[in-house]
Parts: sequence; structure tokens; C-alpha cells
Amino acid sequence: MLRINVKNHSPVYRCASPILKLGVDASGNATKLTERYKQGKLHAYKLICRIMKRRQDVSPNTDFLTHFYNIMHQGLLHQDQDIVNTIIKHCSPRFFSIGLPGATMLILDFIIAASRVTACSSLNAPRVEAQILLGSLVCFPNFYEELPALHPTTADVVLTKFPDVKEHIIKTILTSAREKPSAPARCVALCSLGIWLCEELAHGTQHPQIKDALNVICVTLKVMT
Repeated sequence: MLRINVKNHSPVYRCASPILKLGVDASGNATKLTERYKQGKLHAYKLICRIMKRRQDVSPNTDFLTHFYNIMHQGLLHQDQDIVNTIIKHCSPRFFSIGLPGATMLILDFIIAASRVTACSSLNAPRVEAQILLGSLVCFPNFYEELPALHPTTADVVLTKFPDVKEHIIKTILTSAREKPSAPARCVALCSLGIWLCEELAHGTQHPQIKDALNVICVTLKVMT
């Protein structure tokens, strides 16, 4: 419904649009369904990812974001690999660049989830999407030395300091660049490795795994030629 104030000015709203809130609330409730309705849960996570990876005209308010981050936190740490796969597949790597306040709190969850995807045995696992997501994060650690993140061992909202984000990212990327059976995923991992090398050399970090990264890239190029 429209509302007109006495001064004939349109009111300024600082919260998420009703449609956005309704969509995420309804989907959030669907993620709590029992295993009997698993396909419904997967579609709910898919819808949430598609809604929230788009840039919003008005920044969602704190209560809304807290609810959304809680849903994502529980989904990314879920024991059901299909749920983790669904989130990684449908949550664009642009998620961390669209400017949602506090989005970096989910970085550790996404890194762990992407690592699980790359290591799982399912042939349909979204390994390429997982590698693209990890590659989108390689430049973060040098800009944010210590990232506050949601604790990865509990589904509750508990913040913790996360100083070794770079090590977690590069470990997974290096493993995938060396031995990942999926050729497209390995190509993405190699590209991410090259970007990470440029980032580390530009900042003069002298990271101990620079040599390993160079060896992997050089060996791959030698095999290709």
C-alpha cells in the first residue's frame, strides 16, 4: 500500500523491500523442513542465493541481514553435501563485491564449503563454481589482515578472529591445481593461482608457498607444450 504524508513528500525507507523480505523469509522457513521435503529445501536455498546475489537499490536493514547470514551460515556448514553444493553453485562469486554490510563474516564458511565441494566424490559437484569462488577471494587477505568471521564449528552466530584466511584459500587452490580430476576446475584453479602469485609478488609478502605455486604453474605449462 502507498502512504502519503502531510508534506506531500514520499517517505524514505531504509529497510529491504517487502518483496525481498517476504521471499527470503518464506525460503528461510522452507530450509527448516524435514528430510522428507529435501527437494523443497534445495529450491529454497537456490532461491535465497539468487535473490541476495543481486545488487539492491536500498541496503537491507540489520535485522534482515542477520536473518539472512544465519540462514547461509547454517546452510554452508550443513552435513548434507547436496545443500552445500546448491549454495556454492548458485551463490555467485560477486556476492562479496555487491556491498552487503557484514558479508565478509561468511568468508570462512564459504572457504570451508568450497573446499568440501572440491574434495567430494560426487560427479555432479559444482567444482568449477567452487574454484571461481575461491579465486574471487585471493586478494582479500592482503587488504584485511584479520577478518572477523562466523565460527565454523557451531551453527550459532558466534564471531571469531580469522587470521589465516590466506592459508586456507591457497591450500585448496594448490591441491586443485595439482591433481583435480575435473579439467575445467583445474584450469580455473591454475588461473586463480596465477592471480594469487601476482598479488603476493606485488605486495612483497615473501609467502612460503610462492615457490610451490610457481612450480605447479611451470610444470603444467611444460606438460602442455
